[in-house]
Amino acid sequence: MKNTQRQYSDGDVIFREGEASTCVFVIVEGRVRLTKADGKETVRLAVLGPGEIFGEMGILDNGARSASAEAEGDVNVAVISREDFIHGLQDQPDMAMAVMRGMAQRLRQSGQMVVRGATREKNEGKEKPQCGFKGAGSMGSRLLDWLFGGDRPHRPRALQLRASYLAGDEEGHRQARHMVAALGRQKGFKIRLMKKILATGTTPPAGREFAAATATARAWLGQAGADLLIWGEAQNTEPSITLRFVAAIAEDADRPGDFDPSLPLCLPMNFPVELAPVVAAIALAAAAPREPGKILGRRKALLRALEAATPIVHDLPQDLTSVERATVQLCFGNAAATASVLQGSSGLFRLSAQLYRSALANLTGSGQAELRAIALKQNGAVLQALADAHGDRQLMEAAADSYQAALKVLTLEEFPQEWATTQARLGVTLYKLFLKENDTQLLKRALAAFQDSLQVFTRATTPFRWAEIMNNFAQAAQHLGEEMRNAEVLEKACGACRASLEVRTRADAPMLWAQTQNTLGSALFFLGKMSGETGHLLAAAYAIGQAHDYYVDIGAGKLAAVARKNLARLEPLLDRPEKPQVPEMKWELEAGETTAR
Repeated sequence: MKNTQRQYSDGDVIFREGEASTCVFVIVEGRVRLTKADGKETVRLAVLGPGEIFGEMGILDNGARSASAEAEGDVNVAVISREDFIHGLQDQPDMAMAVMRGMAQRLRQSGQMVVRGATREKNEGKEKPQCGFKGAGSMGSRLLDWLFGGDRPHRPRALQLRASYLAGDEEGHRQARHMVAALGRQKGFKIRLMKKILATGTTPPAGREFAAATATARAWLGQAGADLLIWGEAQNTEPSITLRFVAAIAEDADRPGDFDPSLPLCLPMNFPVELAPVVAAIALAAAAPREPGKILGRRKALLRALEAATPIVHDLPQDLTSVERATVQLCFGNAAATASVLQGSSGLFRLSAQLYRSALANLTGSGQAELRAIALKQNGAVLQALADAHGDRQLMEAAADSYQAALKVLTLEEFPQEWATTQARLGVTLYKLFLKENDTQLLKRALAAFQDSLQVFTRATTPFRWAEIMNNFAQAAQHLGEEMRNAEVLEKACGACRASLEVRTRADAPMLWAQTQNTLGSALFFLGKMSGETGHLLAAAYAIGQAHDYYVDIGAGKLAAVARKNLARLEPLLDRPEKPQVPEMKWELEAGETTAR
């Protein structure tokens, strides 16, 4: 079944009660709140999480939306059109549609009862019931069976892990067998031994060998239908083993806690069984399933594993070497950050930051600069996420410092991808610091960081990432042009927006398209404000009007309201027959409009 994905920010309305039902949604990441209106009151019906489906009832009974859906935090959803949804039910259409229409009607009645009950209890001074469509039961199971070929995303499924033989441990493959035996007792996944060695030219592997090994690992996983491969090497001289993790599908390489396939987890040979929950949590975080049932299964299993393993990580065995201790802390910090991302909250980011600091304290020896740089970059990412969640200037400054320290090692020549992602993140952090401090030097440094990252992220190789950075560059340039009253800088901001819009089209990325239209309109407004030229103001009104209309179409009320305010400030200027004299005015930007994560 075909689907596209959309991203929403906290508070965005995905659809409103009473709107036409045109598609079905499946939550990939984040949480969605369903509400129903009762006069002036709004009653919460349910909060849905990854793998759960919503918006199907209007499709099934040809009715309007029976409730409103709103994002809680950042949300990523798969969108399935009415046509594709119905087509997916054609194997058994009569029974399927009869069951689904009946359940849809019961769910509507249930929703109405919730509202009436909540209203009565409110009038009686009682607390509102927090209930909703939890009884979707059998219809939901059937519906998702047809949608996903038997996969039931609202029911967690165990991940399939594979562990290969370790290089350097060919005699009896004792270390791989020990690892599989230890992890086999953990919950949330099934692990099997793969009787192959992922060979590389050197031990440990270096440079391009990781890319080749990753490609081979993903081919093996595809053949096995598995989600993650654990591979690595044994070093009898230490004695220790180094484990690495490759997910079957490449995940976002620029999120807090992302697992690069080259990231090592160093453990003593025949590692103690009490460390197995720690390794299990790390493996679950490194996997990146795309099937809805496994998404939900991974999330629940990861949270359970973190709870069991966190006390162990805080009290690691004393006989671990400093490198073993540091890599456990670094990898487990990534696991906590990944869980925080999956939850759509910042709850576990502080644990990640604490673990990264501990890892850095243990990485003091020679030859550990690369691991230190990885820890610094990841530390910057979680500090940036915490700063975004709490609006904390000191956390922003700490994130920028961490990125800059990482860049002393992550050079363009040796680590181009890591260097570029760190530059892009640094640029966003410096831009947000400017919004707090109004220091134009921060804007100039942000622009330099964005320009540096574009040396690697090109339109030809990574078009959507390139377009994101161009949009971020435009936002910073717009502010700098206004601060310096420099028309040339504002023109560059407009040019960057127009270039970004060649990739961020309404068809391919509608929300991002609208966001960049808004950025373009803002830059054009300031250009018109400076020059007094009607053409710039007309172009600004057109761009913002485009964004406004889209926000209205999708029910993004808060964003539409911002666009309306800005259009209202432009209208009297454009009504004048003479060349307008643009007064000083405060231009409102969309909340959270910077797109980099």
